[in-house]
Amino acid sequence: MLARALPLLALVVILATSAYGCLDECAQEACDAARVPRGGDAVEQGVTGVVASKSDVCEDGCCACSWAQAELNVWRSDAPVDLAQGLLLVQREPDATITADRSYTLALEPGHHMLCLRDTCARLELARGELFTVNVQLRYGPPSLLVFGPGDDDPRDDLVFSVNRE
Repeated sequence: MLARALPLLALVVILATSAYGCLDECAQEACDAARVPRGGDAVEQGVTGVVASKSDVCEDGCCACSWAQAELNVWRSDAPVDLAQGLLLVQREPDATITADRSYTLALEPGHHMLCLRDTCARLELARGELFTVNVQLRYGPPSLLVFGPGDDDPRDDLVFSVNRE
């Protein structure tokens, strides 16, 4: 009888160890995806990205990061977008609103555009055939936009600004 029970007991121990191991991992897939440009989307011209949420509650050195949702607003501009132009654009309704659930893609015409999550914005100077990546990282405090122009491997801080409306 003991000989028959040993394989079953071994299986229970392996399954319990595997289940505990999965709980012990620190979920980072969403934040890892937000740190790099996104490719292979359904549109060849416009903007695409992912939405990640980094927890401010950390346990054993792990601040878990999960997929999230965000509402993004996009404005088209007749002039290059800087802070002054951005403050003018937010006075009117956006040209498009994206409800992003984990990821999003939006086709845009060439030209000057501004994409915002609340008061944090990205300027996009889009030429024909170009695809920008604007990844969102939510956290305690203001969100981060990680903007990658066509061909960029690193995010461009020079394309991100705040349009504090207060």
